[in-house]
Amino acid sequence: MDVGCGEKPYYELFCKACARIDLYIGLDLKLASKADIIGDALKLPFSANSFDTVLLIQVLEHIPKPKKMLEEIYRVLKKGGYLVLTCPLTWNLHEEPYDYFRYTCYGLKYLCEWVGFNVLMIKPRTGKWGAIGQMLCNAIYFSGGKRVLIKISLCALISLVFYHLDKINEDPMLSLGYLLIAEK
Repeated sequence: MDVGCGEKPYYELFCKACARIDLYIGLDLKLASKADIIGDALKLPFSANSFDTVLLIQVLEHIPKPKKMLEEIYRVLKKGGYLVLTCPLTWNLHEEPYDYFRYTCYGLKYLCEWVGFNVLMIKPRTGKWGAIGQMLCNAIYFSGGKRVLIKISLCALISLVFYHLDKINEDPMLSLGYLLIAEK
């Protein structure tokens, strides 16, 4: 299940991994999304032990009661099932006014273990240089003006330079966010 699936940007990727395409289920609150099920992540409309894997990609920061949602995900996962979660640490406000939290790796681990998950891995999605470069690109791209091609070109160059700075000097003390994998 892909919680907060929106327009299902990962559909093509995950449908190849599913034995049957109907085993990839998207859930979202929005009627305008490509969700298979319209529902609330704080009260998932599924019975216990229904899913092998739950994806929670860039959604946790938009949930006003994150512990409650993680408890619901835990409930619908089968024993031995996986939670695959990403969330930002450093990012602009977005989807306002529904942008509630930012999480450190320690906060994510604490929340997941609090509801019973065994956290297998937490990995920063960039180091400090990648985060600084992305924030610089955001500032350029979302600034006024209509010179989109110049903005895109400049952001591509900045991304390339800061990506390599991250590789030269790895420092996970600042990151765009984290990837977490946990098991029930």
